Amino acid sequence: MDNINTLPPTSVRTLLTSALEWLYFPALAIGALYATVQYLHTDQVETATLIISLSVLLITLLFERVHPLNPQWNQARGDLGPDFSSILLVGVLLEAALKRLGPLLALYLFLALDLPQDYRLIPASTPLWAETILVLLIIEFAKYWFHRLGHEHPKWWPLHSVHHSVKRMHLLNGFRIHPLYHLCTFLLGVVPCYLLGASQEALILNSVLLAIGGSIQHCNIKLRYGWLNYVFNTNELHRWHHSKNISEGNHNYGAVLIIYDVLFGTHYYRPQGEPQELGISDEECYPMNNYWKQLLIPFRWKTMLQNK
Repeated sequence: MDNINTLPPTSVRTLLTSALEWLYFPALAIGALYATVQYLHTDQVETATLIISLSVLLITLLFERVHPLNPQWNQARGDLGPDFSSILLVGVLLEAALKRLGPLLALYLFLALDLPQDYRLIPASTPLWAETILVLLIIEFAKYWFHRLGHEHPKWWPLHSVHHSVKRMHLLNGFRIHPLYHLCTFLLGVVPCYLLGASQEALILNSVLLAIGGSIQHCNIKLRYGWLNYVFNTNELHRWHHSKNISEGNHNYGAVLIIYDVLFGTHYYRPQGEPQELGISDEECYPMNNYWKQLLIPFRWKTMLQNK
């Protein structure tokens, strides 16, 4: 402590800044997961999960102002309306509906397939930490390939284009998603976990992991990760995914993890610099700051291009 007190003020600030940049993500992740585990087997787990996820987002919003990666990305560009609209429709209403739909759909499939009540392909003796990792890997695998399909197959790009209709990276635009896209990732990733007999506890922990991953990916905070950039899809990686340059943007498809990008050759890591421009092609005829018109894009894509 005496050594710190004898350092010049600039050295102390540098030390604290470096600690923030390296420790923010692991401290946030470990803290949120630890807090969630404390409530897993209580009646308050749903409320606790909501509070913990909101806390992650609010803390991230605060540090975007305190230590931004790009100060210009903190300036609104008429895009907050679409961001909040998507948060309401997808992050609140649709997500709440899917939490109720998932178990009901699983029950219907169990009955349709005539599976026994104690059916589980994941052994009941599996430790929760191992089951959580397994569930995360299953969901990530589905999301990786569906996300990649949305970029590399023209028929699916209109549905995913909504997420790329942003000109800056900040926490809130991570929620800019078409509800049909979100529904597809749920059906492809989460529903199979129900069919495998995944526990509710593992699914809850994965929802918190997704909240952490989503906040980190899009946050406008100057952070450093080192080797973690080969495990998690960080904002050092994800900002390149939003590049208007397709050769940069068609990479880093993971939702929380980046391991499938590493395995399948789509990992793109350039620790220095940032994309010259974010966004999509055909912006001149795309409703960039109108979320409600963006919802129609998958059904009007050809018409939109014809009206260029």
